[in-house]
Amino acid sequence: MVLHMRKSFLASVVSALVFAVGAITFGATPARACHIAEDNPSFLFGRIVQSWTAKYKHPLIGRVYDTRGTEPNPQKAQFKEFCLLSDDFWIMIERPDILLLGEVHDNAEHHRLRASMLQAGAVVSEHVTIDRAPGLARFLEMARTTKRTLTIDDFKELLRWPTSGWSDDVAQLLFTVAMQNKIPIYPGDVPRNTILRISKEGPAAFAENDVARMKLNVPLGEKLDEALLTEIADSHCGAMPKEAFHGMAFAQRFRDANMADMLLKAVEKHGSAVLIAGNGHVRTDRGVPWYLHQRAPDKKVVSVMLIEVEEGGTDPESYVPRDPDDKPAADFLIFTPAQNAKTRARTCAPI
Repeated sequence: MVLHMRKSFLASVVSALVFAVGAITFGATPARACHIAEDNPSFLFGRIVQSWTAKYKHPLIGRVYDTRGTEPNPQKAQFKEFCLLSDDFWIMIERPDILLLGEVHDNAEHHRLRASMLQAGAVVSEHVTIDRAPGLARFLEMARTTKRTLTIDDFKELLRWPTSGWSDDVAQLLFTVAMQNKIPIYPGDVPRNTILRISKEGPAAFAENDVARMKLNVPLGEKLDEALLTEIADSHCGAMPKEAFHGMAFAQRFRDANMADMLLKAVEKHGSAVLIAGNGHVRTDRGVPWYLHQRAPDKKVVSVMLIEVEEGGTDPESYVPRDPDDKPAADFLIFTPAQNAKTRARTCAPI
C-alpha cells in the first residue's frame, strides 16, 4: 500500500495511525486486527510498540481500534474489523485540524509514545498551567537563541516543575517536543487555586462575555450533566453526596473549555494543534471536543485515547468509552500495557 502523505498538517503525527492500518490480518477469529507497523525504522512509534509486544503477550497491546466502526450489539460487533479502511477514516487521519491525544496520567509509556507522535503544528498541554507560561516562554526562547545545549534540568527549573504535581516522564515528553521537534507549546490548564475559586463561584467568576465566548452558557444536557457529576463523585470515592459536586463539575467544564480555547488560538497561529491531556478531557461527548464543536464546527477534530489493557480483557468493545446514549466517546483507541493499576484503584481524588 502506498500512502501519499501531505507534508502539511500533522502528516508525521498521524503517520503512526496511517501505518497502523497498513497491515490488516484476516484471520479466522471474530476480532480482525490492524497492528501498528513495527518494522519501519523511521518511526520511533513503531519501535516503542515493538518493545511492548516483545515484553507483554496481551493480544490487544499495540493495536489501534476505530470506534466509529463498532456496534453496541455484541452479535454485530464480532463481525467488525479492528480498523475500517473507509474513505472517512483516511480523510480524518490525514487532515485533522486538531488532534487530541489522551493518557492515563501515571503511565510513563503513554508519555513516551506520544513524544514519538508529535512532529508538527503546536502542542497544548494540560500539564502546563497558565501561571507557568512565563517560564515556558523563557525556555522556548533560550532553545532558539542560546549557544549551549539545554537540558531537561533547564526545563524543570524554568517551569518550577517539582511543584507542578506532574512526573518527570511528562517533563521529558514536553522537553523532547520542544527541543528535538522544535514545536511550540501552549499552557492548557489553570492553577489549582483558580479551579477551587471557580468551583465556589461558578459562572460569576468570569465576565459574562467570556462565559458566552467559551460556550459555558450552553448546557451539556441533563444526561451528560448527570454523567459528569457521577464521574466526579466516584473519583472522590463517595466522600460527599453527588449533588455536592456541582461546583466541581462546572470547574471541570471550564478546564475543558479553556483547553479548547487554547487549541483554537494555536490553530489560528500555527495552522494545526495537538492536545496532550487525560483521557477524560478528550471525550467527544462532554470533553474538549464538545467545546470545539460548539465554537468551530468546521474544524476537523480527532480524539485518540490511550487505553491500558486488562488481564483477560481481549474484546476491544469492552474498552470503548460511551456516552449516555451508548455512542462511542472517542474516535480511536490505542491499546497499551497497564502501569500502577493496583495502586491507582485505591487512590481517591482530594476534595
